[in-house]
Amino acid sequence: MNNSLIDKTLEMLKKNDIKNEIKKIITPIIDIIFSDIYPYIYIILLFVFVIFLMILLNLILLIVIINNNYFKK
Repeated sequence: MNNSLIDKTLEMLKKNDIKNEIKKIITPIIDIIFSDIYPYIYIILLFVFVIFLMILLNLILLIVIINNNYFKK
């Protein structure tokens, strides 16, 4: 019983007209979600970039400190 229902549903979803109708329904929903999420994506990218720069600066400072201490001895 359960397999037949799943099989019928899968057969129905394979039809192109059903696929197109589902796309028509889902596309506006996805657009709304993306429009709401865009500012957060930019903020996250900014944070990632700032963190990358901080790590890079830490590495450079560490190298400078190690080199200065090495030559002083």
